[in-house]
Amino acid sequence: MWIRYQIMRRFKLTFLIFFMLVAGVAAAEVDYYSPENVLQFADFLFEEGDYLRAAGEYQRYLYYARLETAPTGEGTRLETAPTGEGARLDSASTGEGARLETAPTGEGARLETAPTREGAQLDGAPTAESQSTSPNEREAIHYKIALCYRFGGEPVRAIDTFETLLQKHPQSAFASRAYYQIGVSYFLMEQFADAAQFLQETLPRITDARQHTESEQLIGLAYLMQKQWRDAEEVFSTLQTSEVAIVRDKAATYHHYAVQGANLPTRNPFVAGLLSTMLPGAGRLYTGRTGDAIASFIVVGLTAWQTYDGFNRDGITSVKGWTFGTIGGAFYLGNIYGSVISARVYNRTVENEFLSTLSIELPF
Repeated sequence: MWIRYQIMRRFKLTFLIFFMLVAGVAAAEVDYYSPENVLQFADFLFEEGDYLRAAGEYQRYLYYARLETAPTGEGTRLETAPTGEGARLDSASTGEGARLETAPTGEGARLETAPTREGAQLDGAPTAESQSTSPNEREAIHYKIALCYRFGGEPVRAIDTFETLLQKHPQSAFASRAYYQIGVSYFLMEQFADAAQFLQETLPRITDARQHTESEQLIGLAYLMQKQWRDAEEVFSTLQTSEVAIVRDKAATYHHYAVQGANLPTRNPFVAGLLSTMLPGAGRLYTGRTGDAIASFIVVGLTAWQTYDGFNRDGITSVKGWTFGTIGGAFYLGNIYGSVISARVYNRTVENEFLSTLSIELPF
């Protein structure tokens, strides 16, 4: 019995050792740090919407690809390498982040960018099937890293990365896209004036016809968000004859908004102030603030009456007359100034409510 136990024990131990050796050999055959596997993982993260981690893996890919092509003298293989700042980020946008929706403060317009699985693959970007790291392919990876930052909600880092790409490779095949994406990043940060100015300055360098047209569209949208209705109307009027179908179709809608924006029922601040000069509270009534109008009329009217009563009884030396006259004068001037401000607030409210009905879809 004891001999049988020993035989079974040795058999199990031999089988376990054999299994471990086979598993070890199989595992050794998979090089998880090879550039092709790193790139596959980066592409997977990008497809899943985990953009910040994808950026780190793309940086890792560039590092390992550089190591493989660099002569080492001894032929030794490095097992570890810096992964870039992005690789250390454990939290990143998920699949939900593939659709970005923001509501600019005070503007209310809904901004949407919707990279899809079909749009995630960039033309000319290397994949796991094409592993040579030619200059063009390295540029494609750098562009994709910047795109990851943009989709991952870090537009400042995206702008810096796009600008670095343009500085190093001004003639890159991705230059036109990079210029456009910088404009989009400014737009998503609600820096509409910067977006319009940057794209206007770089339009001559955007040689791709589609990107050039989409950049013009973005300039028009920036004008809309700044409430520069006439400028936006002019841009979208031109784009209605564009050869890019999606831009042409949207241009008609945006042109309609620009025309409506230029004809919103606004109030003239000068008229509001003039009305309150002639009749206290009239300017507030003009801007729809009935309660403020009544209050202004009563306060200014009562202080004016008390001022008249004081001077009528005690003459020019009346303390009551001078006291209420000073108070009444301050209320009277405040009534005029308040009416001017009221008109401006009214206009801003009307414009913001109008823009809140505008849905903006930015191309990939």
